[in-house]
Amino acid sequence: MRVKNYITFVVFALLLHLKGFGMAEPKALLEGYLQTMYGKSPGFQIEVTTKIPAHVSLLEDGFMYETQKRKIKIYAHNLKAQTYAVYRILEEVFGYDYLSATAIEAPSINPTPTTDATLTKIRNDKKNVLERYVKEGLPAYSKVCNPAFTYREIFYGECRKDLYPSFHALSNTGETAFEKHPGWGMWVHTLHKLVPPSTYFSTHPEYYALRNGQRINDQLCMSSEEVVNIVIQNLRAEVAKNPEAKYWSVSQMDNYNYCACNLCRKIDEEEGSHAGSIIRFVNKVAKQFPDKIISTLAYQYSRSAPKITRPEPNVNIMLCTIESDRSKPITGSDFERDLSNWAALTKEILIWDYVINFSHLISPFPNWHVLAPNLSLFQKYGCRMVFEQGLNQVGGEMEPMRAWLLAKLVWDPTLDADSLRVHFAKSYYGDASPEILEILKLQMEALLLSGKQLTLYEPPATHLNGYLHPELLVQYHHLLNKALVKTAGNTIVQDRIKLVQQGIYYATLECMKLPSAGSTWILNNNKLPNQNSLAEGIPNYAEMLDSLIIRAERYGPSLFHEVRLSPKEYRERTWHQWNNTLCQHLAKNKPILYVVAPDKSYRAGSIIELNKWLSQQSINNGLKGDLDYQFNWNGWWGRDAEIIIDLQEEKLVQEIRIQFLENSLAWIVGPSKIRFEKLVWNAKDSSFSSVQTDEIINPNVGEKMPEGIYPLHLKLLKPTTCRYLKITVENPGKLPAWRGVNDNGWLFIDEMEVF
Repeated sequence: MRVKNYITFVVFALLLHLKGFGMAEPKALLEGYLQTMYGKSPGFQIEVTTKIPAHVSLLEDGFMYETQKRKIKIYAHNLKAQTYAVYRILEEVFGYDYLSATAIEAPSINPTPTTDATLTKIRNDKKNVLERYVKEGLPAYSKVCNPAFTYREIFYGECRKDLYPSFHALSNTGETAFEKHPGWGMWVHTLHKLVPPSTYFSTHPEYYALRNGQRINDQLCMSSEEVVNIVIQNLRAEVAKNPEAKYWSVSQMDNYNYCACNLCRKIDEEEGSHAGSIIRFVNKVAKQFPDKIISTLAYQYSRSAPKITRPEPNVNIMLCTIESDRSKPITGSDFERDLSNWAALTKEILIWDYVINFSHLISPFPNWHVLAPNLSLFQKYGCRMVFEQGLNQVGGEMEPMRAWLLAKLVWDPTLDADSLRVHFAKSYYGDASPEILEILKLQMEALLLSGKQLTLYEPPATHLNGYLHPELLVQYHHLLNKALVKTAGNTIVQDRIKLVQQGIYYATLECMKLPSAGSTWILNNNKLPNQNSLAEGIPNYAEMLDSLIIRAERYGPSLFHEVRLSPKEYRERTWHQWNNTLCQHLAKNKPILYVVAPDKSYRAGSIIELNKWLSQQSINNGLKGDLDYQFNWNGWWGRDAEIIIDLQEEKLVQEIRIQFLENSLAWIVGPSKIRFEKLVWNAKDSSFSSVQTDEIINPNVGEKMPEGIYPLHLKLLKPTTCRYLKITVENPGKLPAWRGVNDNGWLFIDEMEVF
């Protein structure tokens, strides 16, 4: 489409849209689009009516349209649905593709010339259709369109731009704040807003959760009548500020620290779920607001439905899929069991579904094959509302395609998702579409072949032996390079390809930082990142990092993690890892004897046998870990780390160094102390005896520490010469009381260094 025509389209549509509704007078809207497409009025007669034929059943957002010869007729109950019908006619009858706010492939009698053969064919085909309609008239056709869900929000930045929500019949508005959603006065995790700890906790700790014998302010006590009354009072004040809003969330905070007082525990035991005390609480609130819908979360610990109590008719259940495996459809999983149980209690359910990796927002996430089946499952159980959470800004992994595909599927999950992806790819990537589609195909096939789960917060290197295997990464890079060569001169499509490429760059850097990457490891052969590359024809790792950051600052996103890590910070963190991963010390690669072995799930790939000297263990291989504790770290749950090291000859030992992790959400806590023991081997009775000890206490043990990596160094008061030494890193045992969990903590160590 010519730039002039594109501007005409946008300006025309925006001028017609009514203030506050984002809608235009449908007949004039359609006539204006047709006139711009044809260059003059094509002479079609357009009729819009609210008189629905008796045999047709239309939902509030539903519509019906008919075409025949020179007539177009729209049936819908209201202006919003009539406008949806206009855009559907433009798309389905005339071939108007609103791919993104900056990628509109509109039909025109005079299409924009392009050197892209794929786009040229698409535009000429649309031109031929327009000409045929003028000569022969429109085909005789009638279609009834009802949405699968009454509320359809796609949480992507793209879906909030310009005409995107109207064109794709989404519930989205242009509002970008996470807390703002159409029709909602308060969104989620609201109990602290309704009962602020800053106001009540010091004087009424009993209003808050009892955990591990003490009151903590992470959650409320759901059995307290006083808390119910405060919530009702404060919610009434919030409703008065925004009386038009229909939905009001009264929902748990985002943590697992539910109240375990006697009464809350008794209720939850009776109900067979922690949702029991929540639903009883929320029902009391809902009865005071009969003209509103009170929403609450069925999330993590509260996901299972209660056995006794039914939600009030005006209680909405926001059921979340956060734990589900995205490598396969949800059908048959424990989530479907919970969904079935909730659906037996109420049809007032909003499904909160998740479609990206929130810890690595631009890393490839091949869940394409589960999107439609999962939405079909939600529809099967009668769920009325869906919220598909992606990235609420630009620059996420395959964001334009994901947003567009989900927009189609939330209206009709029975559509062929594979055909939709092909259609989008051809219209958006043009001649580069075969390469883009091949990458997606390879990723999905390799994921399924690996048999590994696909989850929302995992490091990309989880799939180093699957869809992010070095050999496959090389293929992705070469396919993208081929796509860039094919589209040389087409700067728009080149930018779109580079946006895909930055996700492959990111995954490469994340996967190749591990020694298990073998010959493609970033630090292979002790070389610098600017001396190693994944393969010939692919930038070295330092160049790749620079390109990634430049592109992220140009295309987005502003963060690589859902709540932190700007591109600049990622560059700094990555270089810090590169400069500090390798370390030299006396115990590097020396034989060790585990007195207490790390747990099998966290042994950094090491094969461990007790009472046997072992070499090439990750605890002393000269490699330090980063924040992804799944790799290059050893973990002990509720137990001390005890290791004997054989330096193989007498050495002067002056200092012991370790790094430990702090991550309270994952129950990972720092050690209480390090203890050094000089050992002497007694050949007579084949045993060791300790002849010298020294220790240092961790001054921050048990404190609330930010997530991170922390050093703890023990400088011996009296340096000593020895061959054998024992290092004990003490686990503090039970989690600190403030954590609210009566259980053991994890101790994570990456390297035991001896100097």
